Amino acid sequence: VLYDATTGAKLRTLPGSKSHVRAVAFSPDGSLVAGTTFAGVVSVWEVATGGLRHALSGPGRSNAWCWTVAFSPDGKTLATGWGAGAVLLFDVTTGWEVAHLRVGVGEVRWLGFHPNGRSLGVVGNNRSPNNGEILPGKVITFGVWDLATRKEIRRMVVPGSNHGHIGGAWRTDGLLMASCDGTDGTVRQWSTDGKPERDQVIRLFPPNSYYLHGLAMSPEGRHLATANPDGTLTILRLAKPGEVFEPKPPPLVIALAGHTGKVESVAYSTDGKLLASGGEEDVRIWDAKSGALKHALPVQGKGKRFLALAFSPDGKFVLTAPHDLPQGEKNNPISIWEVETGKPAGTLEGHTGALLQISFSPDGKTLVSAGHDATIRVWDFEKRAEVRAIPWPRGGWIRSVVVSATGKLAVGSNDIYLLDLEGKVLFTTIPWKTNPAVLAFSPDGQLLAAMNYTKGLVNVWDGTTGKLVRTWQAHDGRINGVAFSRDGRLLATPGSDRAVRLWDVATGRQLAELPHDGEAYALAFAPDGKTLATTGIDDRLVKVWDVAGFLPSPGLP
Repeated sequence: VLYDATTGAKLRTLPGSKSHVRAVAFSPDGSLVAGTTFAGVVSVWEVATGGLRHALSGPGRSNAWCWTVAFSPDGKTLATGWGAGAVLLFDVTTGWEVAHLRVGVGEVRWLGFHPNGRSLGVVGNNRSPNNGEILPGKVITFGVWDLATRKEIRRMVVPGSNHGHIGGAWRTDGLLMASCDGTDGTVRQWSTDGKPERDQVIRLFPPNSYYLHGLAMSPEGRHLATANPDGTLTILRLAKPGEVFEPKPPPLVIALAGHTGKVESVAYSTDGKLLASGGEEDVRIWDAKSGALKHALPVQGKGKRFLALAFSPDGKFVLTAPHDLPQGEKNNPISIWEVETGKPAGTLEGHTGALLQISFSPDGKTLVSAGHDATIRVWDFEKRAEVRAIPWPRGGWIRSVVVSATGKLAVGSNDIYLLDLEGKVLFTTIPWKTNPAVLAFSPDGQLLAAMNYTKGLVNVWDGTTGKLVRTWQAHDGRINGVAFSRDGRLLATPGSDRAVRLWDVATGRQLAELPHDGEAYALAFAPDGKTLATTGIDDRLVKVWDVAGFLPSPGLP
C-alpha cells in the first residue's frame, strides 16, 4: 500500500502476490518500488500508476524465500537476496537477470550497495541452503562483492555466532558498516578499509535474545538507530564527542602560524589572493596561496581582540575594530588600512563601544557595523560617511549584523530581527530567545542561517518570509559561527568540540569534519568556494582547507 507521506492519505494498493511481503525499497528517483515475498517472486511497481513493471523469479525453485531488495545508487540495478544463499542482480529497465552471486551464507538477510555503486555489501546467517539447519563454527557475517569482477573483496566473520547477522547499514562514505546479530543482542561496527581500530561490538540485549529487526545509520556515521525485539528503538552514539568517525576530512592546504594568542576572526579579499586574521593582540595579512606574511598591522593600544574584520570590495583596504577597550574608553573608530602597504588610511568615527562585526553588502556599496553601543551604523564606504544610525529595537549589545543581496539587514543577539536599510522592522522577532546569535545570509539572500551559541544548534530561515526551513544539532558544546559557500550549497560551522563541520544546506547532512587542536572559532570561504579558512583558539592557527571535493553536485538534492 502506498501512502502520501505528508497527509497520510492512502494512495493505492499495489497488485501482486498474496504471500507475506518481507521488505520493500524505493528506487533512488522514487519512480519505482520493489517488494519481496516468500513465494519466490520479487515485484517491481510503477509508483505513479501502480502498474506492475516486473515479476522477477528466484534462483532455481519457485518457493525460494526472498528476504531483501536494494536498488543501486543510479537506479539501474536491483539486487535481491534469497533464502537459497544467493544474490541475484536484475536490470531494472528490462527485468533480465544480469548476475547470480553465491555469497557463502545460508540466508541473505540484507543487501546494501556501496554509495559509489561499484560494490555490494551482503549480510547473512548460517542456515543451510539445503535443509534450513544451523551450521556450526564460523559464520560469514558480512561480505563485500566487487560488481565489476563478481568477486568477494572483503569478508568478516564472527566465531561461534548462533544465527549469523540479519541486518546492516552503510555509512555514506562507504568506510564503515554496521550489522546486527541474529540472537546474541549485539550490534557490530565494521571498518571496510582494513582499519580494525574502527571495529567494535555494542551489546544491547543479553545473549540468546530474539533478534534485532533493523538498523539505520546517520549519513556521517555519528549515530546508529536499532529496531529492538522488545518494540523499542535505540539511538546509539558511535563515538565520544570529538572522536567521531567522519568522512575523510578535506586536504589541509596550509596552516598559518604567527599569532601569539587566540585567532578569532578571518576574512578573504574579494579576489581570494589574501587572508586577514584577527587575534588577541594584532591583525595580520597573509598571501592566501603561499602562506607568506605580508603585514602585521601596527594597531594601537586602545583595544585588542579583533573580532570585527573585513576587506573592502575593491580589495585595496582592510577594516578593523577592537572588541576589548581599556577601562573608561568609549570612542571606538573603525580603522582603515592600505592592503598594499599596511599603512593607516583613515577611520570611521561614531561607535561608542566594543565592536563585534563589520559587514559589506554584496554589491560593496554599503557597510554595516554593530557592537556594544546598541546601534547599527550604516556607512557609505566610498564617501567614508555614516548614512544613518539605527537604534537596536531590543536594546543591549549586538552580536551580529549582515546585509543580504536583497537589501535586508539581519541583526542578532538574544533576538533576531530583519530590517530594511532605513531601519524599518520587516518582521517581528524571529524566535531564538537565548544565547547570542551569529548570522549569515546565503549569497542570493533567500536563506538566513544563525547559530545558537551554547546549544550547538543551527537554524536556517527563509530570508524573505522569516519561516523556519531547517534546524539541526551541529556541535556538542558551543558553536561559534556560521558561513555559506559562495554558491550557497555548503554551510560551515566552527565549535568548541575541536572541529569545523561542513553541511549540505539542502538536507542538513554533514559532509565533512575539519579538525583543530582545540576550539575552532572563526571561518571564511574563498570567493571561488573551493577553499575554506578556519581559525583556532588553542592552536593559534589559521588553517586553509581544500573543500572543492565536498561541493554538492549541481542538480542533485
